[in-house]
Formats: sequence, structure tokens, C-alpha cells
Amino acid sequence: MELADPQASYAVLVGTSTYVSAELDDIPPVANNLQKLGELLEDPSIWGLPPGHCVRLPQPASAAEVLDAVREAARKATDMLLVYYAGHGLTDPGSDELLLTLPTSDPDRPYSSLGYEALRREVLHAGHKTHKVVVLDCCFSGLAMLGGMGGSATSSVTLAERSRIAGSYLLTACAPTRQALWLEDEPYTAFTGELVRLLEDGLPGGGQVIEVDRIYEHLLAQLTSMRRPVPHQRVSDTARIAFARNRYGALAQRTAQPHPAPVHPVPKALLPMLREQPRAIAEHAARLRGSDPAEADQLLSLAAVLRPAQEVASLVWVLRAAGRDEEARGVLVAVAGEREPYELADCVVALDSAGDGDDPERLARLAGERGAQDVAGTVKALRAAGQTSTVEALVTAAIDHLRTTETILGLAGAFWSAELDTEAERVLQASATSSDEETTRLAAALLAIGREDEAIGLYLRAASAVVRRPTELVRALKAMDARQRPDDARLLLRLAVEEAPTAEAITRLYDGLWEAGLREWALGLLRQAAAVLSVETAVALADVLRGDGHDEAMLHLVREMAGAHPAARTVTLVEALRSMGRPLDAIRLLTDAAHRHGEQIAQLLIALEDTGNRRDWARVLAALPEGPFARPDDPLAWDFGARPIEVVRALDAAGRDHGEVSGALASLPDGSFAEALRQLRAVGADDVAHHVLGHLVRTDPRAALRRLRSLEHGSTLDAAVLRGLLRAADSPVRDEVTEVSSDDVVTLVQGATVPATAIHALTTAGLGSQVGVALEGFTRHHPVEEVVAVLRALRGDGLTEEAHLVVRGAGVWMFPELYRDFVIALHDAQLREDAVYALQENAAALGPALRKQLAVLLRVAVPWVPPDAPPQRPGARRWFGRG
Repeated sequence: MELADPQASYAVLVGTSTYVSAELDDIPPVANNLQKLGELLEDPSIWGLPPGHCVRLPQPASAAEVLDAVREAARKATDMLLVYYAGHGLTDPGSDELLLTLPTSDPDRPYSSLGYEALRREVLHAGHKTHKVVVLDCCFSGLAMLGGMGGSATSSVTLAERSRIAGSYLLTACAPTRQALWLEDEPYTAFTGELVRLLEDGLPGGGQVIEVDRIYEHLLAQLTSMRRPVPHQRVSDTARIAFARNRYGALAQRTAQPHPAPVHPVPKALLPMLREQPRAIAEHAARLRGSDPAEADQLLSLAAVLRPAQEVASLVWVLRAAGRDEEARGVLVAVAGEREPYELADCVVALDSAGDGDDPERLARLAGERGAQDVAGTVKALRAAGQTSTVEALVTAAIDHLRTTETILGLAGAFWSAELDTEAERVLQASATSSDEETTRLAAALLAIGREDEAIGLYLRAASAVVRRPTELVRALKAMDARQRPDDARLLLRLAVEEAPTAEAITRLYDGLWEAGLREWALGLLRQAAAVLSVETAVALADVLRGDGHDEAMLHLVREMAGAHPAARTVTLVEALRSMGRPLDAIRLLTDAAHRHGEQIAQLLIALEDTGNRRDWARVLAALPEGPFARPDDPLAWDFGARPIEVVRALDAAGRDHGEVSGALASLPDGSFAEALRQLRAVGADDVAHHVLGHLVRTDPRAALRRLRSLEHGSTLDAAVLRGLLRAADSPVRDEVTEVSSDDVVTLVQGATVPATAIHALTTAGLGSQVGVALEGFTRHHPVEEVVAVLRALRGDGLTEEAHLVVRGAGVWMFPELYRDFVIALHDAQLREDAVYALQENAAALGPALRKQLAVLLRVAVPWVPPDAPPQRPGARRWFGRG
């Protein structure tokens, strides 16, 4: 075992020797504890921590001072973090948690002390490959064994399960119910005094370094013999931790035994046999078996343990070749049980060199029965040797022998410590298949030692069980919140609602989340409930929350329900709020609904109209914004929004009156009215613009006439449309409006950004004849790209006749070759229907050759032309240029 690298290690020594409270006696030796321990840890002959790596905190002013120092040390440490505390220990009467006192601590105010749970969390900030050692010299320090490296005393997972992660170690001065001891005539407290003597004097019979478990064994023996409080420890079986060199040899100038007794003593009679070749050893074993089978087995076992790996492999091959399979298996069992991990791996490699047989995998499976540390060491050595298949066999066997949370964590921790994360993940995955109960238990233990991501993975595998256990669910959500995994948290919340879709169950879970400080996820639970529950169940849940005084939660749920369900169900929620005695909240819900998607607003208006609730119907309309507000950053973005457009369209599609919405726009002041029309045109809502103008003409022709005069100074298209509507309407102002001429329409169409929009608007305003004249001349003044764009728009709006007018207009003035090119351009633009129509409409003017050419291109029959058809028309010799 190597000493922890002092350059990569840190220690934090905390001690409280004097107290403000009269109920806590001063402990003067604590100051000596810190001073002496610091000196010893910095002594190069013991550990040799460099300057700045051993932080002393005598008489800390606050818990934050201690926790900050531990966090900083945990952040820096990459090999070992050691935290020591000495002082009075108290217990929290509410949770039985161990409290570490500070100079200003008061036994009647538990919050004035440092809770061990908080210290534990900071220790766990150290990386999972960093060894963590906590030494507590205080009364009731054994309480840390219940929560210890794992949490509070009320936790469902004990330290014995939680702390068995590689590198974690806890040493306490006494049991959970005992007080530590200090004597006035001694310079140190009893526990720390023995620790100091051990570090100063060394350990007789020890190696070059003193591992922590040897420290515990020595302290236990010494303190027990002195009838002093008995120390306790929790050390992972995967952690071989040492932070002190053994000074015994140097101080006592003890001469080491030149020939230490062998681990496996060899009888003199067998020693010559063991020195022979494998085949001879096999022959000796065969001869001995007739007279003394036990001695024969001993010979083979000693050969398996003491001979080099290649000779062991050869011995197995010899036994297999002689049909002595049981003896060969005995050799493998001895190798698997006794050889060091790297030697065991060498034996596997040697066995595999024969190229046949299953002995490498057999040996690996037998090695899977060993301790977690040995398994991890063997796996690492086998991986380095490229023994993939034997690694698989070894890991599988080791997993098969796992029975408890403690052993699962032990093996996973050993793999993490050996940087075998893939194998550690396999251990956790395998354990998750045993039972949901074991999986959640293991997840809680992983959380306790800071493996949040692995714990979350297990919680998700056992999600159906987790959501049925509020305590586990809260614990899982806390981890997900800390690791910023909101999608996983939402999944658990949704499952929780689906598993218990009752108002009472969800209320209990909401209370648990709220009390755990998970406010956002408590509200998130209600959000999931809103998406899953029926409106009736959600209303019942809202009433329970109201009755329990959770007004904010009740309103949050109702708002989420309104957003998750069809708008018409908002009527049910509004009535529910009123029945709960919350009329103002009901009105607020309606007001909020006025800011939803326009189609949903229309559905709500229809539902209110069907129920005869005109008052709420009017409230929704009144909550709509009063006018358009263009944003300076985007002139096409209208803060009046798409809602009025969508509302008008949805009501119109449902055959419902939308006069109130259209009228709201029509009644805007002149400047806002013109801006509203401009914005409607800009966002392609020409149909709504027409509805607004039509409403104005129908309800107040005089106002429409006044608006006409203001529009003529700006939007000439809207002015023309309004003139057309006023002329078509049976109103007293009809004769006061001049008729829109064909030349006016031509000008509007030619100057329009989107000609199809202008054509559609003018046609629906009763200006069809003028539009026809304009369309027939469109091709004379626009390039082919714009002609194609207009035809596409007309087709998209279902204006087939208008599209034909454009095509026919081209035939009026184009000569045959130019008209042929026009038809080809339509074909290339995927406007085949218009191209075929153009061919058929002007077939006579094209002549036989051009008719055939275009018919072949369009894959249609050549149009028939009567013999007496008029001759070809001459045309202007120019292409689609503006003129």
C-alpha cells in the first residue's frame, strides 16, 4: 500500500476548545490536538503535507467558515482529503443528527452548531477518485455512523451501505450514545492522544505505512485496555487508505526479521517436489494420492500459489491431458483464491496461450468470488493484457455474487477507484434488474455518496416504483434539480400523476415537494396534472388546494388547465372559480384567455355565446388590445398581434358573427385605422382587411366615406377597395363616390408589391371588370418572373379565371415565336395547367410547327384548328420588359 501523495492531498483540522454558553464546558486539550496533529501531518517522516495543505481552524467563527475551508480543500485534493473535528458533540432533538459545536453554539438552538450532514456534503465535493477520511473526536460522534458518510440518522440507508464506496473512511471517538473523554491532567483528549502517540511512535509489526484500518485496530485495543470510550470505524472494503508512514522501525532502530515466515508454509517433505517441473509435480501428486490424498491436494495447491504463472498453466494442461479434471479444477480454485490480482491475470494469460479450452474463463469466474478490490485489480490487469472475454466472465461472475446494497456499492466503488467506469455501470445496471425496491435503495445510497448521475439512472429504471414512494420521488427530484436534468424530472412528475390521478394523492405529493424546498417542481407537478387530468378531476384538485390554503397553487393549476385544454373548457373553469367564491379570479382567467391564440379565443367566444353568457363574452372582447402598435425593431411585427386576424377568420369559418372584432378595428382613429390596414396587408391578412372595410360600409356608410378621404392620401389600394364597396352597396353615399376606372386598377396592380393580393382585393370589392382589363395587359409591363409569381398566387387563391385573363392577355400582343417561349416558361415554372391553356387558347395563331412542338413538350394532343381559322396575328417584337 502506497502513502497518499502529500502534494495532491489536503487536511482540514477543526477544533473548538472554549465556549460562550455556560451549558458547554471548555475543553482546553482541543487546542493542543489541532496544533500537534498539524505538526505530525506536516512532518516529512510521517506524511509531509506541504505548506498550505494543512488548514487549521481553531475556534471557527461560523459553520460557513468551516464548510468553505472544506469545500476549497475538496476542490483541490486529487489523492486524499482528511477532515478532523474535535469539540463537543450534540444531537438534534428533531432528527437525531450529530451536531458539531462552535464557540457560539447553544444546546437549545440546534441551528447554532454545524450539522454533520452539511459537513458530509462538502466532503463529497471531492472527486470520486479522491480518498476521503473523516475523523471525529466528540461526544455522540458515533451518530455519524448512522448518517456518517451517508447522511442523517433518520436516513433509510445506513452508512454501512452508503460509505462502502472506494476511498471513503469514517473514524469516530465513541458510539452513537456515548460521550467522548478528556482528562484535565492530559495534554490531549483521550482519543486524539492515542492517535498522536501512534503517529509519533509508529506501529510495531506494521509495514512501511500505516493503513487506516490498522490505526483503528490499534486505537481500539489501546482505549479498550484503558477502559475508555471505544472508537468506531466505517471503511470501504475497496479502500486501502494510508496517510502516515510507520515510524516504529526508525525510532526503535528495530532490525527487521531477515526471513519473515512465509504466508504459505511448505512442509519439508513437499519442498523438493515443488522445485521440480510441472509434469513431475503432477506425477508426485498422482503417487501421493494413493497413500495420502490430502497431501496430494496440498502439493497441487502450493504449486498453484507459489509457482510462476506459466508453470501453473502448464500444470493445469498436464492434469487435463491425463484426464485428471478434478485436480486441475483444484489448482484453478487455489489460484483464484490465493494469488494477487496481477498474478491471477498472468495465470489467465498463460492458460490462454494454449489457444484451446475454457480454463481461462473458468479461472476468471472463480476469481469473481473474491473481494471487490481484488476483482477490480484483476479486471484492470486483464484489460491491460487484452483479455476481453475473460474480463467479461470475471465481471459477470462477480455480479452474480452480489446480494446486498452494500456489496453492490462495494464492487461499483472498486471499479470507480480503478478507473473502470464501464464495469461500474454494468454493476449498477445488473442490480437494477433484481427488484424495484433494491434499485431505489441502491439509488438512495449512491446519492448519499455524491454519485448523482448514476443514482438518477437507477431512479429512471425503477420510475414506476419511485413515483409510488413520495420520499424517494422527492429525493430523486432533488438530484435531478441539482444536476439540471429537467426533462427527467418532468418524466417522473408525469408518471406520478398518471399513477395516482386523484386530487388527494396529488395534493399530498405537492405538499411533500413544497416542504422539501422544491417549489418549482411542486408547481411543475400541477403543470403535469393539468396535462393529464380531466377537467372535472382538476377542478376537484383545485378545490382541495384552495381548502388547504394553497391559493397560489390553486390558481397556477387553473391557469395551466386553461392552457392545456380546448378553450371551450375555460368556461367550466370560470364557473368552478365562481362556485369556489373566487369571482375576481374567474374574470382574470377570462382576461388571460384573451391573450391566447386567436383561434382559441374564437372557440371561447362561441362557447360563451352558445351558453348565453354575453357578459363574459363581452369581457373577453374587451380584454383584446385596443389597437396596433408597430415595434421599431421590426416594422412587420404588430403588437396587436395575430389574435384579431385569427379570431375573425375562425369566427367567419364557423359561420359566426365577427362584427364586434371587425368593428373594433373599424372604429380606430384614422391614423391607427390606416396602420391597421397596412399591417393586415403586410402579414397577408387581406381577407380580414376586407372584413373590416365591409363592416365599416355596412354599419356606418358616412364614416366609411370619411375614412375614404383619409385613405386616399395613403393606402390607394384600400381606398380603391373601399370605393368599390361603397359603390356596390345600397347606401345613401353611393352617388357621392366616384367609380374606380380600369386605368386606376391597372395602376394599382402594376404598382402592387404582390399583384395577386391587389387583384384579389379589388375583385372581392366588386371591381371585377376593371381587374379583367388590368390582367389582360399585365404581361406587357412585367418580366416573366413576376408573371409566373402572379399566376402561382392566383392559382393558390383559386382565382382560375383571373389566371386565364393573364394568359389570354399575352396572346393579344405576342408574335408566335415569342408566345411559344412564353408557354415554355410556364412549363418550366411547373405551371402546366396554364401552359396547356395557353396552347389551346391561341393554337390557331401559332401555326402547325409551333403547335406540334409545344404539344410534344406538354405531352398533349396537338390542338385541332379548323381550316378556315384566321391567320397568325403579328405581335410586338419585344420580350417581357417593362413598357
